[in-house]
Amino acid sequence: MKKIIFTLFVFGCFLFAFEYCDPLDMGIKFLEDDSLYATKEVVVAKTRKGDARSGLSAKELFALGQQCMQKGKYKLAIDYFTKAIKLDPVFYNAYKERALAKDKIQDYTGSKKDYETYMKLRDRLNIAQIEKEKRMLKNRIILANRKVADKKYDEAVVDFTNIISAYPKFPDGYIARADTYVLLNKNAEALKDYNKALAINDVPNITLYLKTAETAYKLKKYSEAINNYIQIVRLSPNYEYAHYKMVGAYIFIEKFDKALTSLNKYISCSREKNIQTSDYNEWDKILNKYSNNTDIRDLKSQLKSLKFVQTKKA
Repeated sequence: MKKIIFTLFVFGCFLFAFEYCDPLDMGIKFLEDDSLYATKEVVVAKTRKGDARSGLSAKELFALGQQCMQKGKYKLAIDYFTKAIKLDPVFYNAYKERALAKDKIQDYTGSKKDYETYMKLRDRLNIAQIEKEKRMLKNRIILANRKVADKKYDEAVVDFTNIISAYPKFPDGYIARADTYVLLNKNAEALKDYNKALAINDVPNITLYLKTAETAYKLKKYSEAINNYIQIVRLSPNYEYAHYKMVGAYIFIEKFDKALTSLNKYISCSREKNIQTSDYNEWDKILNKYSNNTDIRDLKSQLKSLKFVQTKKA
């Protein structure tokens, strides 16, 4: 009977110790959850020493903290998250979890500070990762453009489409595919891609506006072309080619007063004041359909004063 009582006593002590002792002292290892751990190759070294007392890594300490959060042991969780942060100061998810734990014990000042740190680190590290991905995608575009140089246009389109699928918010992928569509004389598809690139591009790009405008012009979507030429002259008021092209676009949609305004702007900023003969012939046909009001008379007079050239205007 005494042996049975002694055995039960020892077993009870073991259960008590298992429930309340610090898992660090027991050397318990938890599986790592890589999805919760930041990727930081460009920010911190890949290898770090574990906790001096336990030998556990920052990820393992983080996992212990999460276990404690699930059991409602918030102060112990804070201790684990703090140790994880000490080992890895840019482990942003540890700051977030510690903020949540501090909320539970009503340490709102500490929680606010931790959450602000989490947001700053997360944004910084995510930007670094995005830039890394963009560099990789740009290298893939270079490889695909080699196929364009070899006139393997259909293969290049497939490559650009794969790049777009991998990173839908990367404007260079749409631009490269649109450029290839232009070479294939698929202007409608090109215009769609150029417009998509414009929609997601963060920085105003004169070249992209020009490509979009020229493609719309080819498709006789003159109002859309004009909108893009306007964006160009807003960025560069003396961009003479944009003013020149707007003259024709406005004539085609029969807005002669605006055509005259664009022509005067072209004349004022152009040094050579050239007009392509083929353009003049097309524009003059339209102007001759109407009675010679003031705008049309001035347009004809100004157009005739320009220097006629046979080569395509660049």
